[in-house]
Amino acid sequence: MGESHVVDVSDPIGTLALILLVGLVARLAADALRVPEMILLVGAGALLGPSVLGFVDVPFNSEGAHVLFTLGVSFILFHGGLQTSLRVLRRTAVGLGLLAVPGMLITAAVTGAVATIVFDLPLLHGLLIGAVLAPTDPAILIPLFDRLGLRKKLSQTIVAESALNDTTGAVLVLALASGILGGDTSLSTPVFEFVIDLAISTGLGVVFGI
Repeated sequence: MGESHVVDVSDPIGTLALILLVGLVARLAADALRVPEMILLVGAGALLGPSVLGFVDVPFNSEGAHVLFTLGVSFILFHGGLQTSLRVLRRTAVGLGLLAVPGMLITAAVTGAVATIVFDLPLLHGLLIGAVLAPTDPAILIPLFDRLGLRKKLSQTIVAESALNDTTGAVLVLALASGILGGDTSLSTPVFEFVIDLAISTGLGVVFGI
């Protein structure tokens, strides 16, 4: 399509307005057709994107993309947080803790080791790939939980796990990237930065939560 049809990514408000409008229409259509709305949302995104109609083009390295992704993740997690019950989460605290940190680290290590061997990469580069792929993101499935009527213990465990291990994954990715960009080929610097950043972010979360 011609450039005149493309929403300028330098105007994130206009892009966000178009995305919200299309999302609302897709939501209403999904309710009418009784199908999961994610199917129509993904289809609408593919249709409007640069590969088909080209109405919206949001390069990953643009400021507009950062704004849109931040807003999108914020809306999803805020929606999940509104339905979170501390009483329910207390019963799953141990499992959540294991999923959010050890589970994510093990997944990142195994995936990173495979990437290192398969793609013949330095260990830190392979671990960076593992750290990027390891965090699960079931938060996008939150709207389905209401439709399916899942037990609160199960649905809230999934939502909380998504929020927690995404944070752990982000800290690990930044720590590994810092080690790679700094030319440090050992794991000591990324591991130290990971522990420090995780401790600081956890402390801030507890303080602001209280």
